[in-house]
Amino acid sequence: MIDKQHIEQLVNQKLSGTEYFLASCDVTHDNKIIVALDGDRDVSIDQCILVSRFLESSLDRDQEDFELQVTSYGANMPLLNQRQYKKYLNRPVHVTTIEDKILEGELLSVDEQELKIEPVIKPKKKGQKPKKGEAVVLQLAEIKEIKPVMKF
Repeated sequence: MIDKQHIEQLVNQKLSGTEYFLASCDVTHDNKIIVALDGDRDVSIDQCILVSRFLESSLDRDQEDFELQVTSYGANMPLLNQRQYKKYLNRPVHVTTIEDKILEGELLSVDEQELKIEPVIKPKKKGQKPKKGEAVVLQLAEIKEIKPVMKF
């Protein structure tokens, strides 16, 4: 079986010094490698192709066959690390705490320990605009999941 840590090292090596980073990596029992890239800006298909070709050339199919998928990290997927949090500063996010409390609002700040969100209070009557609540500070250890909120 292909080693997940080896794949992570290769991807990190390829992306070192760029605005892109490894968001997630998974290797299944049947050697399907799934790599998701993210960046300080959007990830292009060209960047995914570069990483895919680098991985293809770094692995030996004769030694161990594999399936490879390199994608950009989806906008509907949970944020996993500090770099992703910073990308969504001053943007709406949906937070679920470990106690299953849900909070939606604008991500105001984040550091290694905590983040600050200005919650949106939904109106009680139809047709009214939502109001902004008082900023809330949450410890990162209290958070189960953070997802960006996409508005169209």
